[in-house]
Amino acid sequence: MPTITLTPEEERDNLERSVALANDYRETSELYDEDGAAKTRVFSPEDPVQFRRMLHALQDWLCKGTRDLRTMNLEPTDRMALSKYIGTQLHARVEINGSFSVGDYPSPWNEALLQFARLLNNSQRALLGGPCRNRKKHGDRDHWYLKKTNRPSVFCSRLCAGDATKANERERNYKKKIERAEKAIGSYPTRPARFSKLSWQEYVVEDSRPARGRKPTISKKFLTMAVKAGNLHPPKSPV
Repeated sequence: MPTITLTPEEERDNLERSVALANDYRETSELYDEDGAAKTRVFSPEDPVQFRRMLHALQDWLCKGTRDLRTMNLEPTDRMALSKYIGTQLHARVEINGSFSVGDYPSPWNEALLQFARLLNNSQRALLGGPCRNRKKHGDRDHWYLKKTNRPSVFCSRLCAGDATKANERERNYKKKIERAEKAIGSYPTRPARFSKLSWQEYVVEDSRPARGRKPTISKKFLTMAVKAGNLHPPKSPV
């Protein structure tokens, strides 16, 4: 495939446009300049979908550590379009100031193919991070971002990393409570005589109470919500 060398400014522009394109989930998409004014190029709503699809293929390819672009697991339609795109659209021209340049401006325009083709030749490609693992923070969608260094990262910000850590801790605590409740439910039929008049919920609450009369770690509300969610099952028959 023919390639071009991007200037540092073009590489930065490619990274910024790649992030904007990848994170565009609107029905209509448009590029904007630094002042917020709409540019003349308007790309179709399908372009971000195609770009995200190719980004995932690129990510998998980079994880494999190969340098052979032919091994990238692109969909046949994307591979064919990309091959034709960068194989036929390169052209040379002389600028007004007499300088010689090579352009890759195609017609008809396809923003996904243009930015992806440039991304393959971008020496700063490692600065493109994503998707952020904290999907809930981004509407349960893939979110791509620019990194300050080439170091691997899985979160777009410290805030996302902190939220994800807290969410994982809550999930671990929830699972521990469910396990403790299941164990108590299992022992409910053979509970000590002093607990004979307690319902299974009351028994689980008492069973979860730490020593020295502290508050129980499991509440009736927790048990009710866990049962409604299908994460916990009460005794099959009342005892």
